[in-house]
Amino acid sequence: MATLGQQAVGTTVKIQLGGALKDFIIVHQGYPSSLYDSSCNGTWVLQKEIPRKYTWYNDNNDHYNTYPGSYMDTYANNEYFNSIEADIRNRIKQVKIPYTLYGYRDPSTGANGHPVKVFPLSAWEIGATGDFRSKVDGSRLAYFDATNEASSKRVATYNGSAAAWWTRSPTNGSFDYVVSVNADGSLDAYERHTSPNGGYRFAFILPSDLYLDSGGHVITNTPPVISGSDGALGTFGDTPPSYQYTVTDAQGGAVSVSERVDSTTIRTYQPSLGAQNTASIPVNTWKSLANGSHSLVITATDPAGASVTRTMTFTKNATAPAITGTDTNLGTFAETAPSYQYTVTDAQGGTVTVTETLDGAVRRTYAVTLGQANTLTFPAEEWRTILNGTHTIRVQAVDPLGLTTVRTVTFTKNVTSLAFEQTAAMNADAMPDRCIVNIQGEFPAGSSLTVEICNNGNDESPAWEDITQNVLNGQRYFFTNQAKTAASWGVRLRASLSRGTASGPCYIASLGGNFQ
Repeated sequence: MATLGQQAVGTTVKIQLGGALKDFIIVHQGYPSSLYDSSCNGTWVLQKEIPRKYTWYNDNNDHYNTYPGSYMDTYANNEYFNSIEADIRNRIKQVKIPYTLYGYRDPSTGANGHPVKVFPLSAWEIGATGDFRSKVDGSRLAYFDATNEASSKRVATYNGSAAAWWTRSPTNGSFDYVVSVNADGSLDAYERHTSPNGGYRFAFILPSDLYLDSGGHVITNTPPVISGSDGALGTFGDTPPSYQYTVTDAQGGAVSVSERVDSTTIRTYQPSLGAQNTASIPVNTWKSLANGSHSLVITATDPAGASVTRTMTFTKNATAPAITGTDTNLGTFAETAPSYQYTVTDAQGGTVTVTETLDGAVRRTYAVTLGQANTLTFPAEEWRTILNGTHTIRVQAVDPLGLTTVRTVTFTKNVTSLAFEQTAAMNADAMPDRCIVNIQGEFPAGSSLTVEICNNGNDESPAWEDITQNVLNGQRYFFTNQAKTAASWGVRLRASLSRGTASGPCYIASLGGNFQ
């Protein structure tokens, strides 16, 4: 159900007069203009029919056509006013309306207006325009057309037939004439005391937040109802709480609902009355909440401003994942690479993502199994690519809320020598007697490089020959060995590099060659 203020101009409402239901037209909503006192802000209603015919007359010989004190004014605020159903009558606003002191004075407006509760409309309120002969004692109300000619919106009936009716506006320069409305809705002027056939048609202003039923009764507005009762939702970690509820309203109006967490509004909407709704805390809002007690507050407000609030408390207790151990230094390593074992746990038991990095470069990202030991290792191929020096391993564990724990461990790599040997000989049909070998790498001053070769590589104890200088100088080498114990000849290579006192890069990148 809509309040009076929510109903469109032109809507007909029922109001009881003398115990009988009568039609009233909503002719304006709100405050017409600055010509009016602020008391005139409300819903303007005008009786659709003419309840009485009588002269307009004012007994004051100096102010014959001045509305205050006229027969019409006296009747409106006594007999007519008292015939209005009590609940409505008690809510009619006391207002101050613009009026003109006979036809020769300027209108009295604003706070100087005539104090009344019931009144006839002025010529200007029903659409008089500048070429009509009356002072500007009002502003056109929204319902009426701006014309002095016939207008169906001004037509009113008396005992079922269209009839003329009075306004409260005196004509310019006259003590005797008052602006009136003809049966066809056109504007005219009748002499106020010799025209007993003029109709009394009255308006009044009601509060815009008033509810009326179809029987013309005032309905007392009650606030909406939110199901359930205030209470506690419990304690929550990674996942925020939610709360289901319904909203009802006895008057059935458009109810506005707001949901907030503490002082932060998370949603404002118009629910379907009686339907189930769910207040859910957005993830970003949940992340921003500190651990501790909080409130989920739901407020429902009806069109008249009546509201109800439901408050549900909850506790947030979200902790970051835990990684076993402490930040530490693993030591110094050479030929054998280090490893690091750790276990991740999380009090809330949610999905935890672990990222392992070495010197800032990501090595692995995965969803860890909580409570299970994990080992970070370096395969031999990777270990050989890591340069000597201090390095940092970082293990980061992140839960669904973004809460993060980091474990940082360091180690030092200090490889001072290396050696490798070809395990399988390169077979030859005949005894190899010469070769040429090349090597790539860095061999700074202070380091020691040895390159050796044999042509009886299939023997149990090959005859290794030092070819270091030939290799460094890019020269061919002629084998000195001419004996073998194995069934076939075969060439093998081996090399070793010691850092010694050298500094900077020191390594073998590749070693190869050919023989005949």
